[in-house]
Amino acid sequence: MRQLTAIILALLTLPSFGQDKDSNDSTHYIFVSEPMPDFPGGFAEMTKFIQENLKYPRDSGAIHGKVYIEFVVNENGSLSDFHVIKGLADSFDNCALQTVKKMPDWVPAKRDNKPIRTKIVIPIAFN
Repeated sequence: MRQLTAIILALLTLPSFGQDKDSNDSTHYIFVSEPMPDFPGGFAEMTKFIQENLKYPRDSGAIHGKVYIEFVVNENGSLSDFHVIKGLADSFDNCALQTVKKMPDWVPAKRDNKPIRTKIVIPIAFN
């Protein structure tokens, strides 16, 4: 059986511009001077979660590489708007996407001490 190693390289915010608006707003922020969104327990816990929940596809062959999953951390910490922005093959993309969708709510980012929606990208490596 192949060993799976999930490597999270970085958390990145993607640009989306807009003015501060009420909580019904769909604005996403790129630079957050106050705390960025965080997985409960931090980076190490997120890596552990992914390693425990990500399954290597059965039809994997000799494919190795990264799948980049984009999602939004909402003001209440819930996750939404999941997309594969760069994938390997459908089976890998689906495995990575389903794993990220299982994540618990995050601690949201803040701006001016108020929770805000933030777009995140997580690269997941299949080795």
